[in-house]
Amino acid sequence: MSGKRVVITGVGMVTSLAMSTPESWSSILAGKSGVKKIMSFDTEKLPCKIASEISNFKAEDYITPGDVRKMDRFIHLGIAAAIEAVEDSNIEIQKKSLLLKKIYNILKFISGISNLDIFNNKLDISEYS
Repeated sequence: MSGKRVVITGVGMVTSLAMSTPESWSSILAGKSGVKKIMSFDTEKLPCKIASEISNFKAEDYITPGDVRKMDRFIHLGIAAAIEAVEDSNIEIQKKSLLLKKIYNILKFISGISNLDIFNNKLDISEYS
């Protein structure tokens, strides 16, 4: 086998079932579904009314309020999952702090160049129904 190796040192999950890996995994094993009626936007003109939305997530639990306003939601979710993965990894405190800072800055940069939520809010979904 050639190529680079990858080592998974920690896991982080933010799902429609729960805000952590243990809770999400427990729900999966219990056969629970995170699919429900879409509540985050109007689905009246769309054929599909259900999705696996993450509805009870609070970005402010992971990110400063000033940065929350500057980032798209997918970045908020990524930061929360990354924080859990780093915590789960059991790496040294100094390395953990540096790693979290790097992850945070990378995701802030990605958010700055993507701005997907702003695009989606301007998109007229009625033209696709």
